[in-house]
Parts: sequence; structure tokens; C-alpha cells
Amino acid sequence: MDDRSTGLPEPEQIVDLPHFVTALGQLRLWAGAPSYRSLAKAVGPLMRPPQVVAHTTVTDMFKPGRRRLDVDLVAAVLRALGLDEPTATRWLAACVRVHSEAKTGGSAGALRQLPPDLPTFVGREREIAQVLAATFGTADPAGNADGVGAADSPTVVISAIEGMAGVGKTQLAVHAAHLMVRAGRYADVQLYVNLRGHDPEHPPADPAAVLDAFLRHLDVPAQQIPEDLDGRAAMFRDRLTGRQALLLLDNAADEEQVRPLVPAEPGCLVLVTSRRTLAGLDGAVLHQLAPMTPEESLALLAGIAGAERVEAEPGAAARLVETCGHLPLAVALLASRLRTRPNWKISHLLERLTEAGLDAIAVGRRTLKPIFDLSYDGLPAEAQHLFQALGLFHGTDITARTAATLAGTSTVAAQALLELLQDEHMLQQPAPGRYTMHDLIRAYAAERAALLPAPERRAALARTVAWYALSTDAAVAVVAPHRSQVPVWEGRDLAEPGIPTDRFERHDEALAWLTEERQNLAAALEHAQQLDSPFLVETLALLLTDFLAIQDYWEDYLAAEEVRVANAARQGDTLTQAQALNGMARALMEKERYVEALRAGHAAMELHADIGTVRMRAATTETVALVHYFQEEYQQSLDWFLKALALRREDDYAFGLAATLNNLANVYVELGMADAAMAAQQEAISTAEAADLPYAVGLLKSAHGQSLRDLGRLDDSAAWLRESIAVFEGLGDHRNHATTLDHLAGVLDRAGRPEEAAESRRLAEELRRRADAV
Repeated sequence: MDDRSTGLPEPEQIVDLPHFVTALGQLRLWAGAPSYRSLAKAVGPLMRPPQVVAHTTVTDMFKPGRRRLDVDLVAAVLRALGLDEPTATRWLAACVRVHSEAKTGGSAGALRQLPPDLPTFVGREREIAQVLAATFGTADPAGNADGVGAADSPTVVISAIEGMAGVGKTQLAVHAAHLMVRAGRYADVQLYVNLRGHDPEHPPADPAAVLDAFLRHLDVPAQQIPEDLDGRAAMFRDRLTGRQALLLLDNAADEEQVRPLVPAEPGCLVLVTSRRTLAGLDGAVLHQLAPMTPEESLALLAGIAGAERVEAEPGAAARLVETCGHLPLAVALLASRLRTRPNWKISHLLERLTEAGLDAIAVGRRTLKPIFDLSYDGLPAEAQHLFQALGLFHGTDITARTAATLAGTSTVAAQALLELLQDEHMLQQPAPGRYTMHDLIRAYAAERAALLPAPERRAALARTVAWYALSTDAAVAVVAPHRSQVPVWEGRDLAEPGIPTDRFERHDEALAWLTEERQNLAAALEHAQQLDSPFLVETLALLLTDFLAIQDYWEDYLAAEEVRVANAARQGDTLTQAQALNGMARALMEKERYVEALRAGHAAMELHADIGTVRMRAATTETVALVHYFQEEYQQSLDWFLKALALRREDDYAFGLAATLNNLANVYVELGMADAAMAAQQEAISTAEAADLPYAVGLLKSAHGQSLRDLGRLDDSAAWLRESIAVFEGLGDHRNHATTLDHLAGVLDRAGRPEEAAESRRLAEELRRRADAV
């Protein structure tokens, strides 16, 4: 019989009795024995001396992990299974051999078990230095610290290297271990084990079984190894006493799996790698391993695929590693693909990667996607569902509130699941409360999200877009209370009734939320278009423009207005189309694209002439006036502003009237009409104060102070600027507060008061730091 054809091990390869029992069971299944009872009947007459064998005896014989077997019974079973005599003799010899080794303690142990340090390992100098410093108190692998380092600690040193799948944890640990051994450290014992924390074909390694193997390698006779986990752990600690030992525990499932394997000897080092956080492992120094730098990724690509290929296509090579998210495993797989296809160009592989996504990151049977599958499959069902939901949304990061809305769960539950995903290194948390995904994980999440039923996907996105629109409305109401249009939500289908929204009380709080969510709001607008929800598209885009104009995000503002124009055109809504065209003209003007701005402005005026309200006609007229102003065509600008002012006086929109008066004042200044400018600004301030528009009052007083400065009236200028500062301080608007303080500093310098000017600038800088920290 040829054992290779059966999938069984060669008898000579069997290492111990448990292994022999397992192989014997496989042999029984291969031979097709119908049952233990029939096998017992067949075995009985073959025994010496003749006796009847109970089927329970045969059943016990095949139990995995047995440490004793009757050799005669084994011989009878082998013959009953129909093996020819030479093959049965080989199997019987294996049984006799492992019996003998069990009595003598077996073969000599292997104490130098580190995997090879691959020549393709590149970079990671900073991370290696951190591991060495945690071990010795210095980045010198020989441990030559100037003072007392970690190696002098009275306890064992544990370094846990954590990170997402494919980030290079194992190779980093192996390389660091070899550096230390080559430097003369841990020369007594180096033990390695793959704990199979994420193995698709095997359960995580049993710590008791790992300790059994370690003790045998430490020359403990098999019959002396305790049966229980605690006993083995105690013996393991005892056997390492006085030894300089390095343990590399790769791919750990959790702290409980690692804890029994930690020795007590201060001269020992434990290196652990895991996709999960091991924060609960007492005394462990945690090293969070991030993807490679672009330079390291290119070096890895060159090391495997060939430096000449990278040098021939530097741009394509840079894009390739960027597409891989600088994940070492992904780069290595694609580099190996290039190495096996010498006629391929890097640009060709990049095209294939763009078309095929994660499926293209493979070489031979090694692929990236199954690695992510292992992490995903190990999640509880609730975390899997949340992960899929995150894959639906195209934003840059996520909060617990957004995640809860996507998944249709509570914020508390979402927060716990996000922390779990972070512990599994499927998410990162670059800032408190905000979570991101690696680009390849994001692509994988999108593939998982696509498996959800279409109605569930649509409902999740509709719910999230509606939540963003409602929350943005609440924030903009605080940041821009002067807005001319307020969304009407009553009677609108928001996918689900009673969607909760975030509430904001303070200006700085609302502005911080809008700023942090700006890119996510753009993604929500994109999803609103995909959902074919004209109301949500128009409402969210309009709300965005209110915020974006305040913060001078004119590129984003222009994009939002273009969405409004297209959405209104599809709906045949000429009025909204005209409003959006006016918004486009404002954005184009701010970007100094004046010809396009005038074209859009006049197009809006033509539409508003027939159907627009007084307020709309005033807004478009003022836009045209402003474009001429910024082109330094002041007389034309004045003519248009006077038309706009006449329209404003017919309306009851106080903010619009105040803004037009202030803009008109600027034109008067340029035309040398100082008295007219002062009168216009003072009327603007009075209008805003009467309408209780503090934000507008602050801006207008600041503008008036700057005009007085330009006229040389420095004391009056400083007084008005200080009034503006008081308004912004009361609003909690740090940025405008800081800007006005800078204006005041300039006035004080011109007035010969440098100390006060310096203090004003110091306060402005402090406010900017506070604003950036929000």
C-alpha cells in the first residue's frame, strides 16, 4: 500500500503516541471499517492468546490523545484492516518506536526555533527601535544601555506587536528577534509557535498543547509532563529559570491564550503578535504597527520585483503601492506577481488592480481577501453587521452616532462595536471618537456591504443621509442664523419617522461639528443623489453652502451649487436653478474666475426677472455688482449696487440689507467718497443690531473699524474693533475673534503702541490654537 496516495502520514514520520492514534484512526476510515463492533469481532481471533475483544476496547483505542496502547492489539487491528504484511510491519514499528521514545523522553529538543529572517524585510527602523528600547532601554540590539534598561527589570519583558491583517507583524517580530540573537542576546533558548489565532482550517492552539511541545523541546520526558494546564505552565517556568530565553508567540488569539505561556524569569523576552489588542496582558508593552511609509513600500516592491522595474516606472510604482495602502502583504503579493511575469509592466498590473480590486492582490494560492475574511468571520454577528454597514458609506471617517444611524442601532451599542472593531485592528482611531479604515479594509467592507439585500442597503443610506441633513440644519441654524432659507421638514419622507438629530447650543460647538463632518457631508450629498431623493439633495446642498461660505471653502461650495443646478434642472425647478446659478457665480468670483462668474450671474438674473422674488432679484443683482468690484470696475459696481440696495429696501430681510450697505461702503471708499462710506456702514450696523443679528454685527463693526483705519482715524478704528471683539467673544467664535485682534494689533502698531499690539497678537494666536483643538 502506498500511504502517499491516501493522504496519511508515512509511519516513519509519526512523532508520538497521540499522533499515532490519530493516524491509526485515519487509516481505519481509509480501510472502510464499518463499525467499532464489527472491527472488534474481526480483531478477536487474531489476538494472542485468543480472546474476545469488546467493541468498547477498540473504541477507546482510537480516542485522540491516548498515551498508552497495547502493541498486540495494534498489530491485530492493522491486520484486521487488511494491510499487507510489509505495510503492517512498518506501522507496528512506528508504534514500538514512539512507545520507546515516550519512556526515554523522546528525541533531543529543538531550542533554536526562530523562523528565517527574510532578505526582503525592509525599513521599519523606527518600529524595530521601539521594540529594542522596550526590551533593553536602548535601540542597540546588544542591550548596551547607558542606564538601567528594561532588560534589568525584575520581571519578564513582554512586547506585543499589534496591527491589522497583512501589516507585517510577524516579519517585524522575527527580524527583531534575529537582531537580538545575532547580538548575543537570548542565546540559550529561542522558542517559536504559531498560535493560529486566525486560522481558517484549525482552531486557536491550545496553550496546554503548546506547553507540552515546549517542555519536550526543553528535554522534559513525556511521562513527566503534567496533564493539566497549570501544572505544565509551572513546569515551563521552572525549566526556564536561569536561562536567557526568547519566546516568539505568533498570531495570538487573545490574552488568555498567551498568559500561561509567559515565563517568570527576568532574563526572558516574550514577543507576541496579534490582530487583536492585548491590552489586558499584564506588563505588556504594546506596539501598534501601522502600514509602511511610501519609501518603505517602494523598497519592498523593488526588493521582490526588481529595482530596475521600479526605476523604469517610478510614477506607476508609486501609484501601485499607494493603491495597496502601503500594506506590506499587499505590496509583497503584487511584487511577487510581477516577479513571476517578467514581461509585465507595473502600469499593466496597476490597470488590472483597478479593474479587479482585492481579487487582483494575489500570487499563486496566496491572496489578500481570505486574510480579511478570517478577521471578519471571527467577529460576533452584531459587529459583522456594523462592519458591513460602514462599507455602505463613502465618508472619510465615522463616529458612533453615524455608525448607529447606518446600522439602525443605538449609539451606545455602536460605540461598543466600534471599539471591538478597533481591538480587532479593522478600524483605527486617529482622533478621540472618530474612526477610520485602511483603504484596503474599506474596499473589503464595501464588498461585504454589497452582500446585504438591496432594500436594506437603501434604507441604511436613506436613514443616514436624512440624519446628516437634519443635523446639519440644526448646526447651521446656530452658525448662520442669518440664512435666507430654512428647510421645511414637515410632510417630508425621511425614510424613517423620528430620526434623532444632534443638537447644538453654542456657535463653536456647531462650527466644530460642521468642520469635522465636512467631507462626510459631501459624501452624504453624493449618496442623496444615488438615492434619487430630490428634496434631500436640494436641502443638504443648500445647507452646505450656508456653512461653506462662512468658512471660505469655495471649491466645495461651487461643487454643491453645481449639484443644486443639475438637481433643479432634472425637476424642472427654474426658481431653484436660478438661486443655484447665483451661488455658482459667488463661488466663481471668490476663485477669481470672473468671466464665468458674470456669465452665471447674468443667467440667474434673467431667470429671476420673470419668476424671482424681490429678495432673489436683489441677491443676483448684488452678485453682479461684486464681480465688477473685484475686477476694480468701481463705477459699474456702484451702479449695480445701487440697484441692489433699492431692491433690498423693498424687502424685509435685515441681514441682506446690512450686507448690501456694507458692500456699497467698500465701493464708496474706492471711489474716494468717505462720508458716504461711513454713513452706509453705520446704517448697516444699526440694521443688524435692530434685527438682533450678533454675528453680522461683529463682522460689520470689524469692517467699519478697518475703514476708519484706512482713513487714518486710528482711535475710532480701535474702538470699533474692540466692540467687534466683544461680540465674537460673546459668541464663542474664536476664529473671527482672532482675526479682529490681528486687525487691532495693526492699528495699535500704527498708533505707536507696540506693547499693546504684541499682546493683541499673542491673544489671537492663543485663540487660533484653541479653535484648532476643537
